[in-house]
Amino acid sequence: MPKREANDGGHTVFTDHRIQRTPDHRPASEPIGIEPWRSPPAELAKRNLGLASIQAGAETRSLPQIVSGYRILTEVQHQFPDDCEMYNSIGNALSIGRQFSEAAIAFELAARCNPKSSSIEANLGSAYASSGSNEAAESHLQRALDLDPMNLSAAEELMALYENEGKSVKAETIRTKIAGLFH
Repeated sequence: MPKREANDGGHTVFTDHRIQRTPDHRPASEPIGIEPWRSPPAELAKRNLGLASIQAGAETRSLPQIVSGYRILTEVQHQFPDDCEMYNSIGNALSIGRQFSEAAIAFELAARCNPKSSSIEANLGSAYASSGSNEAAESHLQRALDLDPMNLSAAEELMALYENEGKSVKAETIRTKIAGLFH
């Protein structure tokens, strides 16, 4: 690799691969082609493509990409009955598609195989809240906070839920606990 003056890089590190300075201006409806950087085992290829498609679609706000990933995962989900990440991704795809009751089912499956995940509990609580099941939402959001008191998104959603239900004392209790963590 040729040497260059340090001022020629503009606060960057020179590498042997392409770094795109500006993003492609691709329409959100156009799916991103996903290629693995290394070949996964054959039995995981479709699963991994489905996970990556949902994540990439969520990041780029590409509904076709999310739908593609969702379809791939529903095709292979019977092969991975205890795959928390797969169920969590299916739940995320359903939540983005505003199918909150179905998302709650997927998050329930993810929570069963990983009962100590604060983020899965928070996702489950959020799905229940969005589907109008406030009691279940409170339970799962509180569990998310019990597992990780720094799960600020769960705390924020639980406080909002309490405020909407007129339970301002409970909301203030959570606010005080969170503030205490930062002192």
